[in-house]
Amino acid sequence: MTAVFDGASEALLWLIQMAIVLLVAPLLIDFGAMIRAWLDGRRAGRWGARWRLLLAGWQAGGAVGVEARLALGFAVAALAVLPIATFWTFFPVLADPLAVGLLLLASRAALWRLAASGPAPVWRRDGAALRFVRSEAWRLAALAPMLVLVSALIAIALPGANGLAGLTRNLRIDAAPSLAGGLVFMALAMLAIAPPLLDTGACEALFPRAVGRERAVLRLALDLGACGWCVLLADLAMPGLVAGEGWRGQNPLDWAAMPVRLALMAGLGALFDSWRRPGVAVMLAAAGVALVLAGRLGA
Repeated sequence: MTAVFDGASEALLWLIQMAIVLLVAPLLIDFGAMIRAWLDGRRAGRWGARWRLLLAGWQAGGAVGVEARLALGFAVAALAVLPIATFWTFFPVLADPLAVGLLLLASRAALWRLAASGPAPVWRRDGAALRFVRSEAWRLAALAPMLVLVSALIAIALPGANGLAGLTRNLRIDAAPSLAGGLVFMALAMLAIAPPLLDTGACEALFPRAVGRERAVLRLALDLGACGWCVLLADLAMPGLVAGEGWRGQNPLDWAAMPVRLALMAGLGALFDSWRRPGVAVMLAAAGVALVLAGRLGA
């Protein structure tokens, strides 16, 4: 009976944190846009502008295509398995950096499928879309091996960790400073590649014909995908801020840590947006690998 009650309470807490993420994701986009405007010396938009766009599009009505549904579904699936406020999650075996990254990339791929539909791909008719596709293609190609490398480093340093949930659990038992430090470098390396994935404005060039509810769903998928990258990188860089076993949400600081981690990653993403150089990511990744291997060999 106690086990059933614990399972129900954990499921309820998971639903609450998912609802918070759905609410916060568009606000993170506003936050990143404000920082970019501040860095560029421009006037920032109003807080909550993204939510107003989403609501206006939804109220306009219209059908929602399969690509929009797929993009939203993959983004929600990634967030559903990621440790957010607590490392308890459904299907923890899927909370591996590579698996989560592939879900997020699949959400992006659905947008590419939408852009390629019709008599002629959007990027053949739109110069802005073509430049965006060229820029994003190599970044997605660079992120995939980076995700493989992160998963391999966790497996080498903490065999049997069972993804991000096991990582946060085991680091509470064994501090493993070399692994923790190496993952910070790896998170920064991916952040040096991923800022355009956190800036959802440019991606809208891929679906200029989408209107009404379909455009609103596509925008929400972009926001949740960007939030998913923030959660993934925050889990790698700050696993100690994820609440542990036995957590029942009683401590307000545990709840406060979640939006703080996300805002920090969104802010860093806006700062890294000006460092669009592959050398920065390679240097950070090399430092992370060297630190993890040095700790493993010295153990």
